[in-house]
Amino acid sequence: MCTSGFGSAGRGCRWAGKRLPCVRPIDGPTGKCWTVPGILQTSCPGQRRSVHAPRPAAPQPAGHRPAARGATGCALLARPRGAHGRGGGRGELSGHQHLQPRERPGAAAAGIDRLQRRLCLCGPAAAGARGAVRADRHGAVRHGRPDHRRGPAAAAPVGRAGERGARSGARLYRPALLEPGGGRPHLPPCPVRRHGGRGDGRPRLHLRGNAVRAHGARLVSHVHILGICGTFMAGVALLARASGHRVTGADAGVYPPMSTLLADQGIDVTEGYDPAALEPAPDCVVVGNALSRGNPSVEAVLERDLPFTSGPQWLAEHVLRGRWVLAVAGTHGKTTTASLLAWLLEDAGLAPGFLIGGLPGNFGVSARLGEGPFFVIEADEYDSAFFDKRSKFVHFRPRTLVLNNLEYDHADIFPDLAAIQRQFHHLVRTVPGSGQILVNGDDAALEVVMEMGCWSVQTRFGTGADNDWRLGADNGDWHLQDLPFTPPLPGAHNARNTAAALLAARHAGVPLAQGAASLAGFRGIRRRLESRGRAAGVEVLDDFAHHPTAIAATIGALAAGRSGRLLAVLEPRSNTMRQGVHRGQLADALAGADLAFVLEPSGLDWDLAAALAPLGERARTATTVDALIAAIVHECHAGDTVLVMSNGGFEGIHERLLAALRTGGAQA
Repeated sequence: MCTSGFGSAGRGCRWAGKRLPCVRPIDGPTGKCWTVPGILQTSCPGQRRSVHAPRPAAPQPAGHRPAARGATGCALLARPRGAHGRGGGRGELSGHQHLQPRERPGAAAAGIDRLQRRLCLCGPAAAGARGAVRADRHGAVRHGRPDHRRGPAAAAPVGRAGERGARSGARLYRPALLEPGGGRPHLPPCPVRRHGGRGDGRPRLHLRGNAVRAHGARLVSHVHILGICGTFMAGVALLARASGHRVTGADAGVYPPMSTLLADQGIDVTEGYDPAALEPAPDCVVVGNALSRGNPSVEAVLERDLPFTSGPQWLAEHVLRGRWVLAVAGTHGKTTTASLLAWLLEDAGLAPGFLIGGLPGNFGVSARLGEGPFFVIEADEYDSAFFDKRSKFVHFRPRTLVLNNLEYDHADIFPDLAAIQRQFHHLVRTVPGSGQILVNGDDAALEVVMEMGCWSVQTRFGTGADNDWRLGADNGDWHLQDLPFTPPLPGAHNARNTAAALLAARHAGVPLAQGAASLAGFRGIRRRLESRGRAAGVEVLDDFAHHPTAIAATIGALAAGRSGRLLAVLEPRSNTMRQGVHRGQLADALAGADLAFVLEPSGLDWDLAAALAPLGERARTATTVDALIAAIVHECHAGDTVLVMSNGGFEGIHERLLAALRTGGAQA
């Protein structure tokens, strides 16, 4: 075995840290080391081969790239220099340095800032002292996954080294599980299928089942999701279904587009939270953050001692582990930026996985596993579950992080902006040192977050002169530094979202010019300035805006360049709005519209009419959707645009309004 491995045995090896020209296995007394493109080389090319060297492989067709397999030992993702290793002693990693990997061909290869890792397939000495997690009587665990194998292999100690595989490019490196005493590795069968890779001309390997999972772990056959129609939880359901699980769920007051999306994917959804839906008992219950103690299904899960977890935790353990995660965080623009980023990677041939809080037009689904190492996720700061009050995004561990903006929101769980900033800094702490954080350099609240400490590469973008990447517009034509680009959605806020997506894709290997060219193929997102139809000469649009800043930006983007009037219709549905936190900003947010119609929800403990008083006669309120529709139809003229804004279903107002316009018409 290469003596340049971990601990003191590696000192003095003249081959340590050298770049080798090819992939070559070198047998040793305890295991093997491979030199793999994109991964730190640790083997010694001049070392004498063992007498136990395997026979030469049979000739393969041109271009064949076999996956590393059959190694004696377990896969170890080595720590950075100065950290303690787990194989060959506990000394520091010495004699190694990060090397630039060879560039691979493909549309996204030029200038790629590649993930550099150290992968060493070691012998029995690398197995940690930690014992395997034992399953409970239900055959699963709430935190982590058990080893369900029978026989002597089940008793093997499995440390961190044996818990996951590692990806480099599109190749999957699978850990081997050791039998006691250093016997032959136990490799459970794990079927793969081969896809033609776009961009690099190489086949890609894609797991059937979990994207990356610990070998020996039982594939959970039935996952039941509580709160399944939420945007995030619906995405989790799609990923679980794509991983080979049987997926069911329950929710109350379901509405499109998520309800129809789940039905189209063959996922059974029960209306309401009757505990009877938990019979027969599922293998795992994933609990959405909208549920709390007192919910009938939650109480049944606890009473019956059913295995349960949160959506973010399930996602981290079953999908994100071993992936290059690109996360988009911020108060506004997460869905748009994440959708743009996923499309840029897709158009570059990288076949990313993603989970987005909306329906991108280019994909037709809100989530998919993907075939490459990249996974794009909308990183929400809301809490994970009633039993885990951390923000969702602390589970995701991104390598590329976009911090788009930050304002006070979610008043039901955060007392002030400082509390949200602390959660954002927790997210910053999870980015590795070799990762990159793209920060809106014009946002003062984010500046406070970054001043708390940062251990990763920072790149600032924005309109200010101090930013690393300057965003500007000349006569409506946007540019990022010297690169001209055309945002696919209107408004300055969407130009910023587009710039963030371009820079994040660049970190994953997509050249800026190529990304800018791909923008023309972006097909938008459901519920982001989505046209729902036209009747009597009036167009009805739908948007998810519910925060005053987003409301003002959306209205401003539509008002520019339109000849007809703009009628804004708002449902103040979010918890922050209902508590009246933003009531002082509401009139200013709606001021760009010609007329404003606002639904007054029941139980509102602040004066909506007083908050809208600065708008004078341009503001209308109603206590029911029917009354609101009647007021809108009465005021509509042919050529008007009606913009409906809500973060919920708004009682189906879009179709009801269009039907009323067809029946009653609009004024000439």
